[in-house]
Amino acid sequence: MTRNSICILILLFLAMASKTIFADEDKAKEMKELQIRVKEAQKAFQVKDFPKAITLLKAILEKTPNPMFEYNLACAYAQIKNKHQALNHLEKAILLGYINVKHIENDPDLISIRTTPRYSEVIKKAKSMLEAQKKIIASIPSPKDILLKPKKLTVDQKIPLLVFLHGMGGSSKDLEPVFKILSSSNMYSVLLPCGSVKMGLRADGNPAYNWDPMKDSKRIIEKIKKMKGIQQDKIYLAGFSAGANMSYVIGVEAADQLKGVIAFSGAVQNELMNDKWIKKASNKLPIYIVHGLNDKMMPISLGRNAYDYFKKHDFHVKLKTFQGGHTLPSNYLDIIKDAVEWFHKKK
Repeated sequence: MTRNSICILILLFLAMASKTIFADEDKAKEMKELQIRVKEAQKAFQVKDFPKAITLLKAILEKTPNPMFEYNLACAYAQIKNKHQALNHLEKAILLGYINVKHIENDPDLISIRTTPRYSEVIKKAKSMLEAQKKIIASIPSPKDILLKPKKLTVDQKIPLLVFLHGMGGSSKDLEPVFKILSSSNMYSVLLPCGSVKMGLRADGNPAYNWDPMKDSKRIIEKIKKMKGIQQDKIYLAGFSAGANMSYVIGVEAADQLKGVIAFSGAVQNELMNDKWIKKASNKLPIYIVHGLNDKMMPISLGRNAYDYFKKHDFHVKLKTFQGGHTLPSNYLDIIKDAVEWFHKKK
């Protein structure tokens, strides 16, 4: 991998690792130690101290086997011309699921191993796994948005709209039973968009989707514009996890169309934290942040960072915490109701 991308890959994995390894309260210390090692490994790689990077990455992998860290380790070994170990860890990374063949074949960090016969065998294995993955993804149905509408509406009746965005690996179908109660109560129409990126199949056999921020945000904004039977001054956008991240993006891009944003367990992505992006907001709509105090996948610090960021830019923003992890709180309907009431007081 390139040293410019090591930060992205390591931090990307850190969120994933925390879900599986640090779910228990007594693991918080272990997570903090891992975060320190990750930062140290990143720094060692950047200053070309590859022996130190190797030591740190091996210690990390003892605690949390992961394809991205195995790949980083392969790159570090390749940099010191230890071809045998570089190929060992490249193969481990591939077997664990790192099959970005294009990146592997073009990564300058792996130049020293490309002329070896074993490298060709390892790449062949990665290509085979990639083809198998493509077939699985091709079999996944195209994503479908779901619109839940009350049954007792008259032809001319208009009601509020709640748009709720699923998390990474989820789908609109997952949320349908969760929000049917809102539409059946005649209080809201509920739009459940589905991310356009096919990720594969989950352990339960159901398809997993994710968001393309540029493509999906534009599509959702256009869909909201064209909807009928909606009170235009009562359109609320909400999301969970990656869906919450998306809700921040859409909330800024389409602030004039929304009454407010409810972000459950999300974060403002680092690349968006700049004045150019935030100035896109045509008005400063209220933002209601909800975050679990025991969330190990998206730590509470991310919710607080989002609060501070929007507060700094003069948005109306509220942070509500609850005792729980990376999940919708059990009283999510009450929270939505509270958020809506707060929106109308602020905007």
